[in-house]
Amino acid sequence: IQTVLSRRKVCCWHVLIVGLLLSTGCSRKSAKRWNPGSPEPGQTCVFLLLGFGDLDGSQGLDQLAATLEGKGCFADLEPYRKWKAIARDILKDPPAKLVLIGHSHGGVDAINIAHVLKKQGVGVQLLVLLDVGRPDPIPANVDVAVHYYVVPPTLSFRTGPRSRLEPGNTHTQLIHVAVGPEGEVPEARDVDHMDICASAAIQKLIADRL
Repeated sequence: IQTVLSRRKVCCWHVLIVGLLLSTGCSRKSAKRWNPGSPEPGQTCVFLLLGFGDLDGSQGLDQLAATLEGKGCFADLEPYRKWKAIARDILKDPPAKLVLIGHSHGGVDAINIAHVLKKQGVGVQLLVLLDVGRPDPIPANVDVAVHYYVVPPTLSFRTGPRSRLEPGNTHTQLIHVAVGPEGEVPEARDVDHMDICASAAIQKLIADRL
């Protein structure tokens, strides 16, 4: 119990520090586009959305992007604030295979992108959520959605699986994977909300799906 309480205190301090960085303008690692290029025809296109604090709050998401590029994917890492611009770019030339990955609030906006794409008939082959606290329902244009969530929950997140399908959505395969101290992935028992993106075990699970 003492260990869990200590982890929660540390996580709360991390969130406070990230908030101070944002308010003082110190978090600028994602000011420029991570990948200014464009996908080639037929190439799997992956958009990764950072949470609050950009790379200060989603450490390791850039490593995952680089790993996916190494697998032959087009990977672009962006702040959650750019989700509308990402949706517009996708709609200009929808890729043959689209993957959306979001950490924390980035996961909320990854779902927002999926909803925008649904209205235009564009599908999302894979949606990956990384410890998203209160995600909106997932639309039916998503083939597979995987949510890696930390247990016991940190911050003010609800206990147990938090993602759900939009009413009437019988298409999406929704998979919940518990990680963290009480999770089902032995190699990811030491992760919390702030460092889930940097977990080598979780990065491998994601990469193996592509």
